[in-house]
Amino acid sequence: MKKNIFGFTLVELLAAIVILGVLSTVAFTSITRMIDSNKNKIYINDAKRLIAYVEYKFKSDKKLSKPTMGNAIVISLGYLNNQDITNGPNNGEYEKDRSFVVVKNNSGKLEYAVSLLEKLDNGGYKGLELTKDTDFSSASSRIHSFTEADLVEVPDLQVSNINTILGETYISGSISHIYS
Repeated sequence: MKKNIFGFTLVELLAAIVILGVLSTVAFTSITRMIDSNKNKIYINDAKRLIAYVEYKFKSDKKLSKPTMGNAIVISLGYLNNQDITNGPNNGEYEKDRSFVVVKNNSGKLEYAVSLLEKLDNGGYKGLELTKDTDFSSASSRIHSFTEADLVEVPDLQVSNINTILGETYISGSISHIYS
C-alpha cells in the first residue's frame, strides 16, 4: 500500500488554522494600537500648529493684544478662522468655540496651553484636554473622549476652569480678553 505524502491530515490542517487565527489577532491588535497612536499624534501636531498660528496672529493682527504681566487671554479656533486646522483625525470637525489657546504672560515671556476638541460623527467628542505646550511630549495621556457635560464654550471660560483642568495655578491674575 502506497502512502500519500503530499496531503495534510485533519490535525495538521486544524493546527495551521489555529496558528493563523492567533497571528491575525495579534496583528490586528497591533495595527489598531498603531492607528490610535497616530491619531493621537495628529491631535498634538494640530495643537502645535494652532500655537504657531497664534504667534503669527500676534505679529500680523494689530487688533490682537498680548496679555499683560500675570494675566492671560483666550483665543478660540473660530476667531483664528484657520482653514488648515478644521478636520480632526477621526473624520470629525474641530469645535470652533470649544477649541482654544490660552496665552499667559509669565514675566514677559508668553506661555501657551491648548485645548483641541473634535466632534465625532457618532455625536461624541474626542480631543486634547487643555495642555501646556511644555507638556506636549506626554500629552497623549490627555487625549480622551468627552461628554457634553465636560465641555465649556470659550466665552464662558473662567480662570478657575483653566486652573482646575491644568491642576495648578496656571493663571494668577485674570483673563484680560477672550477672542471668540
